[in-house]
Amino acid sequence: MFRSKSMPKAIGALALVALSMVALSGCATTAGTPAASKPADSKSAAEFTAKIGADITELSKPNLAPAPASGPAAVSGKTIAVLPVTLADASAKRASNTVVEASTAIGWKATIYDTHVSATEANEKLLQAVTTKVDGIVLVGLDPQNIGSGLAAAKAAGIPVSCIACWGQDDADTKSKFLSVAPSEQVLTDLGRVSAEYAYQYTKGHPKFLAMNDTSLTNLKFRQNGFDKFVADCTSAGADCRVLANQNFQYANTFTTLPAQAASLAQAHPGFNAFWAGFDVAAPPIISGLTQAGLTSSGSFLVGSQGDGASEKLIASGGYQKATVAISWEWAAYGIIDNFNRQFSKGKPIDVTVPIRLFDKSNIAEAKDGTWDGDVDFRAAFKKIWNG
Repeated sequence: MFRSKSMPKAIGALALVALSMVALSGCATTAGTPAASKPADSKSAAEFTAKIGADITELSKPNLAPAPASGPAAVSGKTIAVLPVTLADASAKRASNTVVEASTAIGWKATIYDTHVSATEANEKLLQAVTTKVDGIVLVGLDPQNIGSGLAAAKAAGIPVSCIACWGQDDADTKSKFLSVAPSEQVLTDLGRVSAEYAYQYTKGHPKFLAMNDTSLTNLKFRQNGFDKFVADCTSAGADCRVLANQNFQYANTFTTLPAQAASLAQAHPGFNAFWAGFDVAAPPIISGLTQAGLTSSGSFLVGSQGDGASEKLIASGGYQKATVAISWEWAAYGIIDNFNRQFSKGKPIDVTVPIRLFDKSNIAEAKDGTWDGDVDFRAAFKKIWNG
């Protein structure tokens, strides 16, 4: 999950990794109000349940999204600066390292400037990259509203900037700031929707959710939108979906106060059976808090998204987390570099494909221990293009 907006003084915004958002004392809780305008066994509810089943089946299969088939041969001698929100985030690290890998594959040089979750440091590193006269800049998990001075300097110097998981959707000019953006808003939204769908199926159509996320981070806000849309569609169909509580927290507190916040939330709503986490980095701390409070033996479970290794190990061992929706930060990174090459070749960038896939215990062996990067050899496809 990547940090992107509303950075506090010491800590500011993944993503890979790619490479993820507010409240009194760092959290705010809203209680859900279950609604059903139709009986739970209505035709529309049955159709909704059937659709969820079909979605889960399809998204659990290998994702054979096509890689690009044509493009310009590699332009030589370019340098790329990579600015992740923090290399402490597994997805941001994956995405950043793969930008370096892709740059090497095309014959360029890339340097990573860790911004340590600090808006101040992010602007400083951007200015440093501009001063060294790099040919392109890749942001990982940084929304544009946090780094205005750095982006202005890059623009003044004519240096193109691309981003991985760094949308700033409340900024109307977001896309125009970047040469290329990946993944798309829809892909990030699907991460939240699909994990909620899995919880619906796992509970046989009767989820009682607790949800925790940091919606001040734009890429996590999109995941929240996916969760909220699922709940709205479920309610509209007359199916039985309930959100007992939905609590925001600050990403900066993931490894400090989040366990206690999760335990407190669960103790206040003991009837829950499904815990929806906005991103996998939050899953182990949430589970730790619930375990210490003796709240993981009630038949409840957790779902997340991102495909981090720690979560996949929990799933494989039959642990409290039952599913994750993995995303290929690696494919996003290669697509970003490919679009730089198209720009340097006087061409136009293309949309970057970023596949996702649902993993639970039935197919977790195919998840590559937190390094699932798609089910197609996209690396070979890009290299074939670049080699001319």
